[in-house]
Amino acid sequence: MLRELDVQLGQTVLEIGTGTGWNAALLSHRLGDHRVTTVEVDASLAARARTRIGSAGYCPRVICADGAEGWLPRAPYDRLMATCSVNHVPQMWVPQIEPGGVILTPWESPWLCYGLLRLEVDADASARGRFSPHSAFMLMRGQRTSLRIFRDVVKDDHQPAESSTRLSPWTVTGDDWDLQFAIGLRLHDVWRTWHDNPDVDGVEKRLWLATTDGSSWAAVDYDGKHEDRFTVWQYGARKLWDEVESAHQWWKENDRPEVARFGYTVTSEEQFAWLDKPSNRLGT
Repeated sequence: MLRELDVQLGQTVLEIGTGTGWNAALLSHRLGDHRVTTVEVDASLAARARTRIGSAGYCPRVICADGAEGWLPRAPYDRLMATCSVNHVPQMWVPQIEPGGVILTPWESPWLCYGLLRLEVDADASARGRFSPHSAFMLMRGQRTSLRIFRDVVKDDHQPAESSTRLSPWTVTGDDWDLQFAIGLRLHDVWRTWHDNPDVDGVEKRLWLATTDGSSWAAVDYDGKHEDRFTVWQYGARKLWDEVESAHQWWKENDRPEVARFGYTVTSEEQFAWLDKPSNRLGT
């Protein structure tokens, strides 16, 4: 990540997520203590990191605070590096970075934790940039959800609609990270989980889908015999499996884009993902 950050001598850096203090110490070694600020939301982790960094001979400013807010007292910075994933860019980050500066953060959608986003900040306090692959970090605490299928989503009185599909649930949840990343960007509020042996007659394995607000859900059933047709159940205002099929078809029609073809834009009014160029915005 530090190589992607492209930090230069004389620049200032804000790190979000101190952790062990390893990155903060490396940055202090390169830039000097006074040019590095690191923010950790957990007070005990911040204290331990401060001790570890000090034992290595460095003393950057270690702040215990919510990293989603940045750290305004020492702004502006030339670089911001997060060592936690986000599923949207905190609105307070961009205005704290100098024009021409860089924000580097791991990415996570509810569908898949994968990708690294590098944004360059413009003079109007907007930012845009592209994704690269091969990064996975724990999601920022303030952006986490703790939904459970049977506790929070599926209710006894729900009456789902039944249909079938020829799209294998393993196709959209398997080893093709480019496809999964694309689905995650398009279905930005949909999460998934597998259910083995769900205690349903004729069902060996089930893929659950749900929106992060729990208002819509879907289930795709594998009977243990047929791999060319699967039973689908959908409930709520949105037909989530239909959306997955649409995203999969869109991905194929756009030449199966790799992660690096996707980008992201943040302004004071909105933020959105795009393919190839900002005018080609993603939608569901």
